[in-house]
Amino acid sequence: LAHKVRAQGLLFRDGMIYTPRIPIESAPTAVLLVANASQEIARWLYEHVKIKRIRHFRELLGSFLKNTFDKRVAPATIVGRSCKPHEFANVITFTGGKRLIIDTAVYEASSINSRVVANLDVKANNDPLLDQRIVYDDEENWTPADLNWLQVGAFAIPFSRSSEVIERLASNAERTQVA
Repeated sequence: LAHKVRAQGLLFRDGMIYTPRIPIESAPTAVLLVANASQEIARWLYEHVKIKRIRHFRELLGSFLKNTFDKRVAPATIVGRSCKPHEFANVITFTGGKRLIIDTAVYEASSINSRVVANLDVKANNDPLLDQRIVYDDEENWTPADLNWLQVGAFAIPFSRSSEVIERLASNAERTQVA
């Protein structure tokens, strides 16, 4: 990137664009010059460099669940129909024993398959006190086929809508226990 700013009389080192030493009277012009060069570099990087965004949606979801459900949400091991134990990071327990599994899957074949299998095995128990959801990061480029496969394990929820869906499910679970 240094060659892109050098033509304007600027310097580039350690990710910073700056001017050589200048008289204080030239500072306003230098600020403008550095700002414009920074904008040009940002545009060039945006157009030419693929930057992978990293969003830790599992941690964000876990934090939301802890803040919303406090001690009612915890990791749990649930044994499926096959007698195999499956680990779930977020299981919400409601009054009356009803539980809601909030599972997560990332866009990798091994993650998708393991979560589908675990949820299918647990679902095969036909436990009326257990409900299941799989949350996926909808900022990833999921294919319709992969989303359909995820849906085989449990209802799939996009992360962007997870808080409203989970709150609605929790409200329904509490309401059915009272009635």
